[in-house]
Amino acid sequence: MRCRSRLHGIGRRGSPHGRGDRWSTVAPVTLGRTIPALPARDVAASVVFYRDRLGFATLHHDGGFAVVGRDDAVLHLWESSDESWHERDDLRERPVCSGAESFIAGTASCRIEVDDPDGLYDELRPKDVLHPVSREAVSATDFGTREFSALDPDGNLLTFYRWVIGRGTYTTISGKAFRPRPMDMGGLAWLLFGVCILYVLLAVVLPLAALIFTSLQRFATVILSQAEFTLANYQTALSLGPVRVALVNSLSLGFGVATVGVVLMAFLVWIIYRSKIVGRGVIEYLAMFPQAVPRLVFGLALLWAWLNIPIPIYGTLWLLALAYLTVMLPLGVRTLAGVVLQIDKSLEECARVCGAGWLYQMRTVTLPLLKPGILAAWLLIFMACVRELGASVFLMGPNAKVIAPSIVAAFASSGTELTAAMALIQTATVVVALIILFRLTRGATRELS
Repeated sequence: MRCRSRLHGIGRRGSPHGRGDRWSTVAPVTLGRTIPALPARDVAASVVFYRDRLGFATLHHDGGFAVVGRDDAVLHLWESSDESWHERDDLRERPVCSGAESFIAGTASCRIEVDDPDGLYDELRPKDVLHPVSREAVSATDFGTREFSALDPDGNLLTFYRWVIGRGTYTTISGKAFRPRPMDMGGLAWLLFGVCILYVLLAVVLPLAALIFTSLQRFATVILSQAEFTLANYQTALSLGPVRVALVNSLSLGFGVATVGVVLMAFLVWIIYRSKIVGRGVIEYLAMFPQAVPRLVFGLALLWAWLNIPIPIYGTLWLLALAYLTVMLPLGVRTLAGVVLQIDKSLEECARVCGAGWLYQMRTVTLPLLKPGILAAWLLIFMACVRELGASVFLMGPNAKVIAPSIVAAFASSGTELTAAMALIQTATVVVALIILFRLTRGATRELS
């Protein structure tokens, strides 16, 4: 069975009206509004749907054609119910023949501009017409609109939108919550540069120089003529078994807490800023609460709590890990929140529209974009755990020593020379560990800059 097209109205040799061999030269005209024409298998049923569900009025209905409208929006509905394509023997070579095949219904889409997409969304939400991707809320796109989508009975896509900005925005995802921009300071540039240099000298160079100078002396003194320089303090610090054990414990805790912490903190940040869970604001406040409690007070509270809990983890590294994880929670959450807020929700919505599940979307879209922030949070938590003192003082046990309280104990019992050497050994160890980490993750760390 062969098909016969219903298309007509084209004159000979491409003339639009069939009245000549060439196109006529006419004066420029002004184009009017565009009216979408949507294919429907049952025009009568579609008219009822647009009237009862979407609030459109029936402007015209004549068999297989109808015109519906609401305010300034007008849609044409035309019948696409030809089932004869099932019997054709040339379907593979020419699937569309009459132009009204039933499989065409539901393949169209249109965009309708509205002045209040949020208000229309609230109106249509209880009427079960929303596209699955729009069932949570109105979304903001990276090209400057707020919009949501609905489906008619045949599957035609209706997108209701409003322009918010005049042009698209583009974001570079990095490990920081902001990207620094150069500013022309004019004549103040050199003055401000001098202030920065002075700050670095006072806050970094002089303290380190003082530590190095003290650690190299047999007896600490500020009189250079009386100073006796030696490396014995470093030899003593490295020969002490408790110091080596404390340093290894601190590095192990830093690595473990940072690794487990970023996973937990990334999950919490996703709940706070991406989910619609009731009470997510409370979760944010609870995550930030440890920042308001002094570390010594928090450590003392954990001490009394775990002395009365019948779980024998007091005096072990497990309790220190729990304390570190809790006190580092605000730092990790704030770091990851700055990166999550850079990622537009439309990227995740596009993945869901394409059929991706939540796990696949997280693995292929969200987590790769979060990688710079996760690495930045890991580095910050690692460094903070190695040098943590306040929460460690009350929780450190005979078999669970860490380096920061050990340095304080050395200052009280052995003097400033050994203390300075231990502090520099701790600093050097952390720097070496970070260099190794940066080498192993060279590709990812480039994104932190």
